[in-house]
Amino acid sequence: MRWEDTKQSIKNFLFEFRHQKIGIFGVIVLAILLITAVFAPLIATPEAKENWRNMAYWDENPVNAPPAWMNYFTSKDMCPHVIMDNYEEKITDLGGGIKQDQLIFVYNYKYDIPPTDLTFKGELVYYNSSKPPTVNMSILRPDGKTIKLYSAASKTGKPEDDHYVAEINVLVTASDTAKKETYNFGRDFETEENLEKVLSPDFVKPMSVIFSKTEPGILLESADPLKGEYKLLIDVFYFDERDHTRSAKSIFAGKVYGLLGTEKNRRDLFQGIVWGLRWALALGLLVAVLSVSIGISFGITSAYLGGWKDELMQRFNEGVASLPFLPILILVAAAFKPSIWNIIILMSVLYWTGTAKVARSMGLQIKEETYVEAARCLGARDRRIIIKHMIPQVMPYAFANMALSVPSALLTEAGLSFLGLGDTTVITWGQILYDAQFAGATLKGLWWWVIPPGLAIAIVGLTFVMIGTALDTVLNPKMKRM
Repeated sequence: MRWEDTKQSIKNFLFEFRHQKIGIFGVIVLAILLITAVFAPLIATPEAKENWRNMAYWDENPVNAPPAWMNYFTSKDMCPHVIMDNYEEKITDLGGGIKQDQLIFVYNYKYDIPPTDLTFKGELVYYNSSKPPTVNMSILRPDGKTIKLYSAASKTGKPEDDHYVAEINVLVTASDTAKKETYNFGRDFETEENLEKVLSPDFVKPMSVIFSKTEPGILLESADPLKGEYKLLIDVFYFDERDHTRSAKSIFAGKVYGLLGTEKNRRDLFQGIVWGLRWALALGLLVAVLSVSIGISFGITSAYLGGWKDELMQRFNEGVASLPFLPILILVAAAFKPSIWNIIILMSVLYWTGTAKVARSMGLQIKEETYVEAARCLGARDRRIIIKHMIPQVMPYAFANMALSVPSALLTEAGLSFLGLGDTTVITWGQILYDAQFAGATLKGLWWWVIPPGLAIAIVGLTFVMIGTALDTVLNPKMKRM
């Protein structure tokens, strides 16, 4: 085919395709998906991809927090997640070799529902192994009242050169001091009737007391919120003039988090959806291209050879088509270490049978064309006739079939992952759905853990269906409408 003819064919195709509104819309969505996948390191956090299975990486996030935009649809504002590493530091010499290092974190609370927890993390450097620093933690409320939250000497730190480093990790809801102090603080403002319902500090939620007004109901989570500026005071007492605070931060665990919230293991679901898009497109496109290529080549070759060779190839085709596809994938995934590449290869070598049947029927017609007879008379080899003259004639069908094959590949991988047989070394939407199902997310009402990955699979699949339908309409004359 001459270059001029090729250019004219492309122009005719584009002219026809631009009248397919559903196809144009699919191309626009696909372009957005491709841009998102390419620029995933800028949209998401690169470290999140490497640490998706490393639960320690996510321990500063809240548990099962819905998306932050949920505040637009609720009558009460839920506080977002806040990590603060900026603080004011005041060092006071108390004499006798003792000094006080006070760290002040300022938190502006303007919400109706308080944080789920409060955590302080710090690295304290000290030089005398027998005198580790002591840490006191309290919070100054907007009404001027102070509640003590924690007090203890730090545990023996890790040796490092000529000093030691004590790693402090204080969780308010796990602190017996915080429970006792908030209970004693709140009981002064409670009614006798309410106090009978709160038998001990173990029944008190410290975060609710800290962020509530001093009125009846403060221990029962029914008091109004106290909004304003809170100061988290961390008093570290050192016993050597060289001792100091290396790093410190406070974490106010929010009720809502990010664009898509978090799950049971505190992982940011937005990160998983963005990084999962890469494998969704790669898997879908690779399986579609490989399986359709195998099917087209097999079907055209079978049609051209004819006779007993055609019969033998068709019996082989029917034998492969009769294999139980999903059980085979399950058996292979269970027998070998689950790998995304194994899944791609297996789907590619088992998905081609339907394409081969259609390609064969088209090839039976093409091989009777005069240009094929002419090529044969001129001494062209069978391989050249198949590759140069027959396969190009079925490429319009191949492109349309590739686009329509992507959704089934995505659903198959999602099904395997949902059954726990997917590749756990990569991030896929099926793996996210499996984790949600295993944790009972649907029963617990954690819709943000289930709907986003399911909707993402549907959007990618629908995008390729729209493009495939439009291609089939344009490239297949029988599908064109007057």
